[in-house]
Amino acid sequence: MTSLTDEMHASAREAPPPTPESTIAYLATLPLTDALFWFIENVDDDMPGRSKVFFYLRGRVRMEPTP
Repeated sequence: MTSLTDEMHASAREAPPPTPESTIAYLATLPLTDALFWFIENVDDDMPGRSKVFFYLRGRVRMEPTP
């Protein structure tokens, strides 16, 4: 008998890695500060598309008013 936790871990292993476009779409739903914090905490140097996500966030920083 498998537990719900086992099924969740199995489905997580089967999920494809996020694309830069899906990451940007997710970050677009967050306030700027949260999006920047997410990037700092979750992106490592070898993430595919890291530069694309970084430059998206840099563009938001330049365009959005900051408190």
